[in-house]
Amino acid sequence: MRTRKLALALLAAATFLAGCGDDTDGDAQADPGPTDTAATDSGSDESASLGDDVAAVVDGEEISAASIDAHVESFASNPQFADQLEGAEGEAARAQLGAQILTSAIQSSVLSAGADEIGAPVGDEDIEAARAEVEEQAGGPEGLEAAMEQQGLTEDLLQMELRGVAAVQNITEALDEASGEETSDDTASEEAAPGTELTPSEQRVQEHLLELATSADIQVHPDFGRWDAQTGQVVPAGAAPAPGG
Repeated sequence: MRTRKLALALLAAATFLAGCGDDTDGDAQADPGPTDTAATDSGSDESASLGDDVAAVVDGEEISAASIDAHVESFASNPQFADQLEGAEGEAARAQLGAQILTSAIQSSVLSAGADEIGAPVGDEDIEAARAEVEEQAGGPEGLEAAMEQQGLTEDLLQMELRGVAAVQNITEALDEASGEETSDDTASEEAAPGTELTPSEQRVQEHLLELATSADIQVHPDFGRWDAQTGQVVPAGAAPAPGG
């Protein structure tokens, strides 16, 4: 079974951008000086010039504001979340939700582009395979549907997440093939790299994803917030910078 590999892909797809500030070997923290602050604010001039119909631009590819707004509205129409997204406090919650969804969209875009660059593009069959494994973990299609309803996850959002997961799996297989290793379905049996809890395969994937995250040209429309290169997330408009950021 590929359960562990899928779990690792899910984890990597969900956290690889945030991992920009959490290195394994310490190199990323070797020089936490002014350049880090500059990186956090990079692209702000370009972001201010984005059209109102654009939420973000990732390496020249636009993410529409309408698509992000539609996802937010889908949550607002869900009785489980409606109360949280209404009133004065609801406005801040909407901004936070929009930033989280946009972060996921940026993540999926970067991962998909990374799979393309390495010669392992994500196809419909890859997304279907990832979905089948998620369904298996959820106890079948009905289990996945129930989990989606509980979390307020729409089909479009699920597809976006699955594309990122499939991209990580494809990247893993491509890197293993290039290194002369065969991707193992049971990576738990592989020995961890010295000084880490990661296997050589996992270490290669982490390093590659960090490179993708740091090299991507990402601009966010000010209405949605700002791109924080230190955390790899969209910070909602009006939110205070994170301590030490």
